Amino acid sequence: MQSYLKKDKVGHKFAAFCLIIFQTQMTLIIQIKNIKNPRHPRHLRHPRQSDSKFKFPDKLGVRVKG
Repeated sequence: MQSYLKKDKVGHKFAAFCLIIFQTQMTLIIQIKNIKNPRHPRHLRHPRQSDSKFKFPDKLGVRVKG
């Protein structure tokens, strides 16, 4: 019975260790992608959409006048 409990505790520790490694690996991959592709950061998507809303009527006005 005691050997079973020891194996169970080791299994839980190993699973937690693997999960921590997986999470840190995923965050590193995301950071590397953001460094390689700085034009598309996640936190700047919303302001760009609002900028396009303001610029759109100006472009229409230029097209109609031209």
